[in-house]
Amino acid sequence: MRVERALYTILALSWILWQGAPGTAQQNAGDPGSATGAAVVSSTASVDVPSASAQVPAQPAPVPAATQVPVPTATHTPLPTPTPTPTSTTTPTSTFTSTATYTSTPTFTVTSTPTPTSTFTPTPTSTPTPLGAAHFYDRLIDLDRLATLEQPGVAAKQFSSYNRESRYDPDKDEYIGWDANGDAGYYIRVEPDTGEAVMAEMEGPGCIWRIWSANPKGRIRFYFDGATTPSLEFDFNDLFSKDKSPFPRPLVWQRRADLGGDNPASNCYMPIPFAKSCKVTSDKAHRQYYHIGYSLFPKDTRVSTFRLERTPEEEAALQRVCNVLLQPGVDPQGADGLQWVEKAESLAPGQSLAVADLKGPGTIRQLFAKLASQDRYARRKVLLQIFWDGNEIPAVEAPIGDFFGEAWQENPYKSLPMGIGDDLNYCFWRMPFHQSARVVVTNQGEHPANLHFKAGWLPGDLPAGATLFHARWRRDISSSEFDYPILDCTGSGRLVGAVLYPDNLVGGWWGEGDEKIYVDGEKFPSFFGTGSEDYFGDAWGIRDFANPYHGCSSKGDWEKVRRQSLYRWHIADDIPFAQSLRFTMENYAAHHAGLPKNISAPWLTGIRLPVERISSSLFRSASESRRDPRFPERWMPNPPVFESRPLPSSK
Repeated sequence: MRVERALYTILALSWILWQGAPGTAQQNAGDPGSATGAAVVSSTASVDVPSASAQVPAQPAPVPAATQVPVPTATHTPLPTPTPTPTSTTTPTSTFTSTATYTSTPTFTVTSTPTPTSTFTPTPTSTPTPLGAAHFYDRLIDLDRLATLEQPGVAAKQFSSYNRESRYDPDKDEYIGWDANGDAGYYIRVEPDTGEAVMAEMEGPGCIWRIWSANPKGRIRFYFDGATTPSLEFDFNDLFSKDKSPFPRPLVWQRRADLGGDNPASNCYMPIPFAKSCKVTSDKAHRQYYHIGYSLFPKDTRVSTFRLERTPEEEAALQRVCNVLLQPGVDPQGADGLQWVEKAESLAPGQSLAVADLKGPGTIRQLFAKLASQDRYARRKVLLQIFWDGNEIPAVEAPIGDFFGEAWQENPYKSLPMGIGDDLNYCFWRMPFHQSARVVVTNQGEHPANLHFKAGWLPGDLPAGATLFHARWRRDISSSEFDYPILDCTGSGRLVGAVLYPDNLVGGWWGEGDEKIYVDGEKFPSFFGTGSEDYFGDAWGIRDFANPYHGCSSKGDWEKVRRQSLYRWHIADDIPFAQSLRFTMENYAAHHAGLPKNISAPWLTGIRLPVERISSSLFRSASESRRDPRFPERWMPNPPVFESRPLPSSK
């Protein structure tokens, strides 16, 4: 994909579940930028803004405690018949409507060689039953699972068509061609006897969770468990087509098939498990873009290899999961016995208010909020903070709009764990706490802010390995760093998503940068992507759409709208780490001009982190004065400083 001259502001969010060794999450606070465009709130903008940590107090002044309002009946009933959130009647912008129902996939004629007969013998009573298809279907909507640590030995990785000129030289301990673009047509190898291009090669047991392509071409073949002939073979484009795919919607999505137009951006979230190994090939080397994301399990894990045919029980499980995904906005795992805290308050400028003050142990399972203010970009001027277990440093610190996934205008969208409705924004990430939970909001705007807040929580002991939720946000008004850091933390946990808010100052294409995710100190990333828009499930630019796991909630095409909001959730395909995780995204605009940026990072942790390990100003939210877009229409940055250099240490 071609890189054009562009500038943008970025605001990124990432959610992580983590626990174990005391850790940090480091995020760079950038230099302040220039002054405002049309209809700004403040008429001034400093070129030398002080450190953000000096402007946002770590602990607000004492504020009134919230009142707990018991609710005798839970808002949501358990699956399989979830009920919509009672306060929200918004029709989602997603192509998935709340009235849709799943229908069984019709029989397809697939060119394939039958999967070799399984070598498994009947399972003795002393050995575990193999993980079957229903297990992997259920994981697609399992938010409860993410609130505990992963078992040791599970790894998540990705194969892609990234430019192979980018490589790490261990002998010299340096990165070569690290800014190479042109990420199409690269494969592991081409088989000399068949001419097939190998896209992925995995030694199991494991499961493929996501297949993406910007331009699916030719035929895709799957070889399971050491088979020498294809176990499955499909036309690669048909794999994503709603009319021809062997997999049901919404587990497959293609922009041109679902929304019209010519863009073939394609995603498949159908779980494809394998017992021993899986090789994925293309019939030949095409100039195509692709991602194949997967998990590997401990070698003694017993897994039933994927097959097209489903038992009645598996079909019922798939139907239940698809119906949940077709009705985003409803908690996929509703619970009885929730207790509720609810506040409806008007916050004066500068006022802080504790909207919830809970005693543990317990788990916040649902958060709802709605904000109204005369301030422009008011969603960025009311700060949300959550303090776990008496810690003086907030675990959650982000503007309310950025936290709920739409920073700019509150455009309605619905995804599986997060969304925005006309009545209330919702969040279904699980938030366990051991001793206490204190939720504070602060109005940093210039006008009163009316806030409606609700939290549904479940008292009770926590499971082993329970985690705490953290969320952090920052804004970098300018940055010329090529591998722009989204998250850098130590400890153990799970990466479960990211949100990006670009502010495209000069038009043209702002994206193109590859995501790079390093797990447990590895020198070469487990995930090396092909472009910013590709990570978020689109291609050839990005435009508005809303799916359960990925989307762009901003209205309009990227060429016609300046500011956008993008999200990607890792639910079944979360990325566990035992020691550390580093997440960056290439900043190609730095080649042409300085890059104004916003960044936001929410995540979850399982222990009270030492204050001295997380109090750095690099880890703090930016002050309100730096959140409002303040660039004149003809603003241009200073000449950039860009160099392709070895990655800095993650320590």
